Amino acid sequence: MEYNSNSARREDRYGFGLRFQACSDQELVEAFNREVGKETWVNARADYLFHLHRALVGRNMDCSSVMIGRTMNLQYKARLVENKLVV
Repeated sequence: MEYNSNSARREDRYGFGLRFQACSDQELVEAFNREVGKETWVNARADYLFHLHRALVGRNMDCSSVMIGRTMNLQYKARLVENKLVV
C-alpha cells in the first residue's frame, strides 16, 4: 500500500504534527510500522500519514527505502539503522 502526500501545507486538525515533533526518531519509525498493512482509509488517517511523512522527511535520516518523493510505501515494516530506515 502506498500513500501519496499531495498537499504541501495542511492544517493540523488532529494534533498529529505537534505529536510527531515531540517524538524521537525511533518513535517515528514505530508510528510508521503501525501503519504497515492497514487498508482502511479515513480523513484522520490521511492527516496522520501526511504529518508522519513530514516529520520523517524533516529529520536527518535516510528514508529512501520507504519513500520516493512524497510517496510512502506502507508494505513493509522498517527499522532504524545508523540514521537510515531499512526494510
